[in-house]
Amino acid sequence: MKNKKIKNILTMKYKIIKPSNGNWKELGKILNDLTYETRKMLNKTSSICMEFNGFSTFYKDKYDLFCKEKDILERSLFDHCVKNIPYIDTLMGSRMHSAVIKSAVDKWNSDFKDVQKGLKRVPQYSNNDSPIFLDSQAFKIYCDNINYYLSATLINPDHAISLGRVGCKKGIFECVLQVTKGTQKSIIDKCIGKEYKICGSKIKKEGNDWYLLLAYDLGEIKKSESKNIMGIDMGIVYPIYFSINESEITNEYKGYVNGKIEGGEIENLRKSVEGERRSLQKQLKYCSDNRHGHGKNTLLAPVTKIGNKVSMFQKSVNHKYSKYIIDEAIKNKCYLIQMEDLSGIGKSSKFLRNWSYFSLQTDIEYKAKMAGIEVVKINPMYTSQRCSKCGSIHDGNRPKDKKGQAYFKCVSCGLEINADRNASINISIIGIDDIIEKEANRLGLRYKKKAKDGEYKEVDTFNDILITQTF
Repeated sequence: MKNKKIKNILTMKYKIIKPSNGNWKELGKILNDLTYETRKMLNKTSSICMEFNGFSTFYKDKYDLFCKEKDILERSLFDHCVKNIPYIDTLMGSRMHSAVIKSAVDKWNSDFKDVQKGLKRVPQYSNNDSPIFLDSQAFKIYCDNINYYLSATLINPDHAISLGRVGCKKGIFECVLQVTKGTQKSIIDKCIGKEYKICGSKIKKEGNDWYLLLAYDLGEIKKSESKNIMGIDMGIVYPIYFSINESEITNEYKGYVNGKIEGGEIENLRKSVEGERRSLQKQLKYCSDNRHGHGKNTLLAPVTKIGNKVSMFQKSVNHKYSKYIIDEAIKNKCYLIQMEDLSGIGKSSKFLRNWSYFSLQTDIEYKAKMAGIEVVKINPMYTSQRCSKCGSIHDGNRPKDKKGQAYFKCVSCGLEINADRNASINISIIGIDDIIEKEANRLGLRYKKKAKDGEYKEVDTFNDILITQTF
């Protein structure tokens, strides 16, 4: 297999602790003013894009011709917006000005077709959607062996003079960043050492704190020469069961490694917390007077505290599980990880309520990307009913009434195996979607494909027509 190169741009969040060449009163006002100006500029750009769309629609209706941006504007839509939204009366410099407008134009272009179809609204921005944009050439990160610093050009020279800032760095503000040991420190050190390339980033307010959202490019990562694929099945008994297979296109399993993560710690915490939560909810109406009359949040504080405890535990465990999976994939030289696409499963499903599987999948995808391993989501239809040995699909392969959820016995070849292991083997086979769809077609079974709206919908396998019933 040939080496493939993939480009990876990721983001790491760092809290801004304090300014090192100014004070919070001055810097805080500038950051708030820049957020306000950014929101106005984003909405103005969106309005200009809408105006052009209205004109081009009118032109097409009248002359039955589609007009391109340069035919009417004699320039690109981005250049048109830049010309019509001058930065001269704003705090921001030209680079930040261009970055803001580019963001709005890119958003408009990506949503344009859905806006025309009525599937999305014209982009509108609030302060929460309006971070401060930093061009990669307008800021730098450095370390003095004690602290890490952000040095960024936030305001244009004319406005800096009006604030009484003089010298060659009058528009530049320097801030101390909070960098924790581990991933945060590793990433920022590699950015400073130019192992990672720093890209256009953002400053954003969350609550009362300001954060740098540092974007960095991992560069072109070469995939290994390995032909191995990891298939991951996620379930209730075992949060993760994985099998590693060769990537040769076949309906047979030729793997040599498999493993699982026991789900005991998750289930024990869940049962414990659910019991405690139910007890507290029953006690709420009898709670002491000092918690009455202070609002709903105060009344529900104990229940909220339990919810936060579960959330933190989930994040910690998902981080641990995803790290283990990626370590196993690297150790076994996997270039690809295949997982079930859970987006089509209803959110009311007991399966999803029991644990944050979407979050776990996201953690695996993020860490896989950093390791240069591709992740593919496959259709989950019949992966648990298909025999990984002979390929037979039959609901009788899962006789739950006999030996429980984890038991699998093929009615055709007699294979007895753990059901989660069997599913992970199926998921590790390259092209498993097509293999299962063809078998479902042969047997005349209903098959659910992913439609354009992201939902899995039933398909008549003979006529390949989508039926409206959702998965």
